[in-house]
Amino acid sequence: MYIVAMGWIYVILMMAVTEKNFISGLLTFLLYGVLPLAVMALAFGRRPRAGPPSDELPDGDVDQHDRADPERDQ
Repeated sequence: MYIVAMGWIYVILMMAVTEKNFISGLLTFLLYGVLPLAVMALAFGRRPRAGPPSDELPDGDVDQHDRADPERDQ
């Protein structure tokens, strides 16, 4: 993801450098470069973090397939 963003910034920076005046170059960089990357970063950049994995079964979920005799091991 980062390599695509860096490539996009480079291309847009080269487009902005070739503009005729400073204002149009700045607007090109902001509107074609910074704004779309900010939207993509907000949409896809961070994933919600899950809590640590738990070994316990949720309430009400009991392993019904465990029908082994518990006294056999003793």
